[in-house]
Amino acid sequence: MVKIDDGFQGNASFFRYARDLGNTRGDMYEIGLWEDCIVESGNDIMFAINIPQESVTIPETIDAVRAATGMQQTREDGTAATNKYLNCQCR
Repeated sequence: MVKIDDGFQGNASFFRYARDLGNTRGDMYEIGLWEDCIVESGNDIMFAINIPQESVTIPETIDAVRAATGMQQTREDGTAATNKYLNCQCR
């Protein structure tokens, strides 16, 4: 969770933060949830999140290419290879 007061004004703030963490392309695998934007409405909760699209589409696309070309035997093998290639410390 992040706050506007902490300098997270929008998507660009997440990219700067990711670069500060050492992610050279500004990639983030985390989803940002703005604490300031959580609102109750009856039985519902509404909130604003930031999902950096390249953090979702690049790994998924690489996995899809591996699967379509037969480069992987299992989903787990393909995901592990993609994570290794992207230097992802994912669990």
